[in-house]
Amino acid sequence: MLSLWTVLQASDVEAYAASLLLPSYVAHLQLQSIDFSTQARNCHGCEPLRLTYVGEGRLEELSLDPEQHALAMIRFRLPGIDTSRLHLPRDEATWSWAAHGEHSESMRIFFAPTTEVLGRRVAPNSAASVPLPNAYVSVTRGHAFVGRTAVEAYLRAWLDHLGLTRDTLQCQWESPSGGIEFRSDGLGGELLLDNFPMARDMLHFAGLDTVLAQVADLVEFRDDDRDSFPTIAEEGVYLPLCLRDEMLIQPIKTTANDG
Repeated sequence: MLSLWTVLQASDVEAYAASLLLPSYVAHLQLQSIDFSTQARNCHGCEPLRLTYVGEGRLEELSLDPEQHALAMIRFRLPGIDTSRLHLPRDEATWSWAAHGEHSESMRIFFAPTTEVLGRRVAPNSAASVPLPNAYVSVTRGHAFVGRTAVEAYLRAWLDHLGLTRDTLQCQWESPSGGIEFRSDGLGGELLLDNFPMARDMLHFAGLDTVLAQVADLVEFRDDDRDSFPTIAEEGVYLPLCLRDEMLIQPIKTTANDG
């Protein structure tokens, strides 16, 4: 699963609010500075964000609903992003901020790609899929390995798919939730290999699916093996393989007359 978020400062929200077409009874009023500590507590991550407009003897409030404004605010904060390829969390928080006296100068908006697989190779125009140098399949060790640089290339390919070009990512491997957390220029995210389609997609991206096909009579990557999950380590990602038959090295049979 690939989870993403963007961070908006109070000034970003104010700039977004300035782009809105306001009702006539508010249009001539002045937007009050955003202060997240005065917002309602965002217990469920879907509470509206309140904007306050003031004028001489006037005070009006407008509410921004996440279903109507979250994607637009993402597009405002991350120019170039293709929001048609995004969806907001269905059963989790859409956005969050600290409130009721808690110090906070920013808010987060959470989102994810509409598809769970990228379906792309590292060299999509190549006639033959050549595995990345830091990726391999090992029958004797019973795993496939995708190294750090390959995983980071996979993450950048995902961002490119969403319309964002990022040459560098700051990654935290083995994050508290057991994934890979990354940040880059207003964008944050986390890769959790907790579903097998994405793990298989990473193998495909690294060019290891063709290698697995070459040793398919010996090992396989099984989507239905719920007891074996990918392991994220400092050096990269290990994806367990299932042996079809136990690999034993047999001694050469000899007779008494040999030698």
